[in-house]
Parts: sequence; C-alpha cells; structure tokens
Amino acid sequence: MNGLDCWYRVDIDTSEAIKENFRFPIRSHHTVDIWKYEPTEIFKESWLAYMRSLELDCFTAMVFYKNYRGLEPRAHVDISRDGKISNFAFNWVLSGTNSSMIWYKIPLENTKIVISPVGTGSQEWTTDKLEEITRYNIDSRMTLTRVNLPHAIWVGDEPRLCVSIRTKLCNVTTTWAGIVDIMREKRLLIEN
Repeated sequence: MNGLDCWYRVDIDTSEAIKENFRFPIRSHHTVDIWKYEPTEIFKESWLAYMRSLELDCFTAMVFYKNYRGLEPRAHVDISRDGKISNFAFNWVLSGTNSSMIWYKIPLENTKIVISPVGTGSQEWTTDKLEEITRYNIDSRMTLTRVNLPHAIWVGDEPRLCVSIRTKLCNVTTTWAGIVDIMREKRLLIEN
C-alpha cells in the first residue's frame, strides 16, 4: 500500500494485451493527444478473456500521449460518461516511463466540466494553485490509479504514451475504498 492512497500496483499482466497489428496514431506535431477505443479495437481477445476471468470486463480504453517536458499546466478529475466523478482507472505506460502522475488536494474552488475532443469529461484547475499530495512513476506494469482527486502528469525526457482502461466495476463501485477492497479480495493488489 502507498501511504497516501492514490495508487496501487496490481498483479495483472499487460505484456500480451495489445494486438500486434495495432498502431498508435501518434501525430508528431501534436504535444498532447487522447484517443478512445472499444476494447476489441486495441486489445487481443485472449487478454480480454483474461480480464473477464478476473471479473474486470473492460468497457473502454483510452490512450494518452504527451510530447513535451515538464508539468501539465492543469490538473483534472475524471468525469464518467453519466456525468459522475470517476473514482479509478487502470493505467500502464508504454513509453515515457520516467514521467510521474501527481495528485493534488481537492480545491475549494468549483469549476465547470470540460469535454475533450473524444467525449471524455473532466473538471480542471491550474496546477500552480493546487497543493500536491504525492506523485508516482507509473511504468509498464498495471497500476490502479485514483482519478477522483485532481491529477496531472509531469513528463520526463521522452514522450509519454499511456494506456488507461475502465472496467465494468466503474459502474458498480462508487468509492475509491470500494475498488481497493475488491482488488484486495481478489488478491490482485501488490502491497509490499
């Protein structure tokens, strides 16, 4: 367990997740991109079956690309497709593993919901006005990440390409503590 309760490494293998013929549509002239996929577009059926066997059916996949060095100017809280605050996501990084996800205390100031070009929602604040809680370097191993707190990415020396999935548990579990308990009961949390 991490002392600040914003992330947990999980014992889920991602080494054979992505289809061999899948190509990420990276546009080198863009500094930030986001793509949303049906799970069958990006993942091998055998990996989706593996996830179903864990009762973690994927219902959407997103890929985030950041091609700049430094901290994002805005932190955000994820908003689900039904307009509610999302509590968690499963993330792993394919490149830019020297980057960090940073979590912040929830500010008193309320902001409006912003919709991305691919239809994902978020509530945003400028990072310079937020108080940092913790940061973690997500790598190629799957990590359960808390997305109901403002979070931003600090990008290191190489562009960051991150896969993020949402499972059907996103629709069932209403709290961060709830998903942590479920993952612990499944013996999928790595807590050492």
